[in-house]
Amino acid sequence: CGEVRRVSSSRLLGLWLVSDIWHQVDAMSEIFNVHVQVKPSPLGGRGIFAKKRFSAGDVILVERPFFTVSSLPWEGMEQANSPDSVSSKKIIDAFNGLDDKRKACFLQFTQAPIYGTEQNIAGIFWTNCIDMEPTNDDSDMCMFPLTCLLNHSCKPTAVWKYMRSTTEIMTCAKCDIAEGEEVLVSYLRPEPDAYEGKTFQEYLEHWYGFRCNCGCCEG
Repeated sequence: CGEVRRVSSSRLLGLWLVSDIWHQVDAMSEIFNVHVQVKPSPLGGRGIFAKKRFSAGDVILVERPFFTVSSLPWEGMEQANSPDSVSSKKIIDAFNGLDDKRKACFLQFTQAPIYGTEQNIAGIFWTNCIDMEPTNDDSDMCMFPLTCLLNHSCKPTAVWKYMRSTTEIMTCAKCDIAEGEEVLVSYLRPEPDAYEGKTFQEYLEHWYGFRCNCGCCEG
């Protein structure tokens, strides 16, 4: 399915899935995760790896979000970095409403350099959240303990699907995936104006802090 090289934007700080925190996360939000594991990725940071062989169309992973913020406005970079902006206040208020297990899960993720050198709640959220319905202004912005660790490839081996009725996200194999192989998705967005005049490589470097070197995307 193609060779990729990537520095992960959704990294864990020295934690394995078998740690105490990830046992807690597994119990609180996972629906189907027995055939994947978190391991250091050769692309950088951590990634999700297959514990068995998957055929195209197989369900790899199903999760419910552990953190959701709805109808979140995007006010621009300056507001995103301000704790007094509407978006930041909504994110921080939602974080403060989490229980200790979910807060611990959230704080294991890191943020892209564009959001500052010091870790902050809004920066972590914007770097790692998944827009469940990108063309809907009232979309839920969600974080998932494992799905948010899936690394990018311009030739992805998997795709995800949001199931609105159950607020679950399903990751399915797009092609055959060998046991031990990293599961990779595409960070491409469907909106025609999503890249703000940037190439896809520039977009990834700007918002996620890494430059894709897969050789398939535009330079």
